[in-house]
Amino acid sequence: MDLSFIGGCLPLFVLAIVFDLVGFIVLFVGIFANLQVDGRFYGDFLILTGALIVFCSLAWWLMWYVGNIKVAKEGARRGRASTAHSFKQLARKLTERISKRPLTKVVDICSFYNTIMKHHTQVMELRGKV
Repeated sequence: MDLSFIGGCLPLFVLAIVFDLVGFIVLFVGIFANLQVDGRFYGDFLILTGALIVFCSLAWWLMWYVGNIKVAKEGARRGRASTAHSFKQLARKLTERISKRPLTKVVDICSFYNTIMKHHTQVMELRGKV
């Protein structure tokens, strides 16, 4: 049986399906079953637990989806590598700027915005779009 439609991340796909199934089963048991133990009703607990399990399954779906994204080699050669490099430079600059400040100071939002705009302008000039 060919499972190529699932992609390359079969364990993440299986985890997402299992979390969805368990979450929906617990949710529906909480909704439709009259579950009482020693006179206490546990339906609300099961409804909330099922909803949380289904919500957690979104993380597995997201990882499965991101793991199946294919990047074209020609796109990386065309200029996406320079964008990744410029993003790394921006992150490095911001990290250095924040680490130089004492912890008691609050990061100035205006200087953060100005740094981003300067970097954006530099990248656009390099690409010839300004």
